[in-house]
Amino acid sequence: MNSWLEHPQFKDFFQEKWKIYSIEDWAAYRLKEKLKLLKKDLRDWNKCIFGDIDHNIDSKMKEIEVLDRIDDAMGLEEAEVIQLNKSTAELIRFVQRKEKLLVQKAKARWLKDGDGNSIYFHGWINKNRKANTIEGLLINERWSDSVEDVKK
Repeated sequence: MNSWLEHPQFKDFFQEKWKIYSIEDWAAYRLKEKLKLLKKDLRDWNKCIFGDIDHNIDSKMKEIEVLDRIDDAMGLEEAEVIQLNKSTAELIRFVQRKEKLLVQKAKARWLKDGDGNSIYFHGWINKNRKANTIEGLLINERWSDSVEDVKK
């Protein structure tokens, strides 16, 4: 995931884990087993570093909501304003991360499954093309489908 690559600790984590795995066998099997082990460690690392993104978004939204209520009731002190700005920035970062994740998942799914609705969408496009085609014009109460008549 791109968010992993953007994290400053990812490269070191990956290299450290890859070196730790020692599997003796032929190359393709070694690669398969290392990837299997890495998958588990990446899941754990992701949960530890990024946490549950939906939970993080909900938590920050509630925090901002509380600070907004305090601001409406009696105004915010300087420390609360700083906290509100920090929470807002974190919320934006979490939402952007979630959007990137959803885009990546959609692309991966499309690559895996292909465009299963091709026939449907091509039929829909052809239907719209036919509906939007001008086959002729009514000129002076006379139907004309020739280009020459329309040019006159």
